[in-house]
Amino acid sequence: MKIQPLINFEGKIICSPSKSYSHRAFFFSLLADTPSYVINPLISGDLAVTLDFCKSLGAKIEKSEEFKKSDLKVGKFPSDISETDSIYKIVPPLNLKQPIESLDGKNSGTSIRIITALIPLIPGQIKIGGIFFKLNRPLKPLLEALSSLETTWEYLDSETGIKINPRNSNTTEFKIRGDISSQFITGLLLLAPKLKSTPSNPNSIINLTTPMVSTPYLKLTEEIMKKFGISFQVDFNSESLMRYIIPADQKYQGKIIKIPGDYSSSAFIIAAAALNPFPSEVEISNLDPNSMQGDKVLIKIFKKMNADIKIDEQSQSVIIKGGNFLDGVKIDCKDIPDLFPILCVIGLFSNNNTILYNLNHVRTKESDRVSIMIRELKKMGAIINSIEDNNAIMIVGPQQIQGINIIHEDDHRIAMALTVAALFARSESTIVKPDIVNDSYPDFFKDLKSLGADIIGLS
Repeated sequence: MKIQPLINFEGKIICSPSKSYSHRAFFFSLLADTPSYVINPLISGDLAVTLDFCKSLGAKIEKSEEFKKSDLKVGKFPSDISETDSIYKIVPPLNLKQPIESLDGKNSGTSIRIITALIPLIPGQIKIGGIFFKLNRPLKPLLEALSSLETTWEYLDSETGIKINPRNSNTTEFKIRGDISSQFITGLLLLAPKLKSTPSNPNSIINLTTPMVSTPYLKLTEEIMKKFGISFQVDFNSESLMRYIIPADQKYQGKIIKIPGDYSSSAFIIAAAALNPFPSEVEISNLDPNSMQGDKVLIKIFKKMNADIKIDEQSQSVIIKGGNFLDGVKIDCKDIPDLFPILCVIGLFSNNNTILYNLNHVRTKESDRVSIMIRELKKMGAIINSIEDNNAIMIVGPQQIQGINIIHEDDHRIAMALTVAALFARSESTIVKPDIVNDSYPDFFKDLKSLGADIIGLS
């Protein structure tokens, strides 16, 4: 696929569904006692892995037109759901089943970490493989936390992945690092309410042993826990670190969950609109201003950088106008690892230097995003320096860049960020395996083209 330098950029699009909400909605529905309905979820890429995992554990998941119209007429669904919405029904199993075959988690960290956390509820050994293991992405801290339930595991070769054996499912205390991935804690939060109480302990406790990163993702998990009727308490332990107390023997109540638009995905379109040198307007709908998504902070970041951006709460839209010169700023990436790639691109074209810091955990996402973004942007001619013991980078701006052959290392957010950079290069760029964007934003290239991008080879 070829990407030509941008001439103009304007129009309206509907934001892609939230990847984070979709993962959680399906896994929570899997554990419920009654059916759930998930409205307008993302189902491609990493979500296809989650759907396969849920089905392998006994859930029945279907998209059906048969019940939609009749259910809407009798008021079964909320008034803001229409017949054009995509409705998935999830019928959970009475008890989780042992998968018959080894599961392929591909490179979906959320899918693999959550199903790993649910191992104590599964009656028997489970094997999980995928490129996740070839890339040595972190999982061991979660496995060590599960050892309090006498769970054992064995790493196989990088092709096969891991073999895990459950032991018991009683309440316990989990000790887990918070500075690697919030997905570890999300998985334990899903598990803990289903554990069995003991005479001496009616609760499970999740004790963090380090400060937390990506905290907003835990807030999102907490929000969905409440929707499914799960009670819990959050406070601080003796070391002033976060602690969860979760009563045992709880029942998840099947719910109707409407998936909001994804602020993480919208960041790429917002960036392209803000960088447009002409005062054209782009409107992105389906962005709830009250969403718990942590990457919603991108609105504040862009405002701080002098972008012309505003939220229309009534229409739940974000409106961006081009034509402004952006200012470089210093940005803490501790809670926003998914925004890092596009913030690098914004920094290229800002009036002064941009510093992005707290990057250690950004290196353990779908790829080492720090190293790859530095490599690819330097190929374009950018000047980027590592600082603060490689836990921060400084991007010198503004810069003129050249088109390149984009190598995204199978990381969807790097692919999208570098595509946006290519729109403002002085020559053509190419990208191989563009369908990697299906992991979070299947219509990314289609939306870019509808707004004015010249993309050759888009099917």
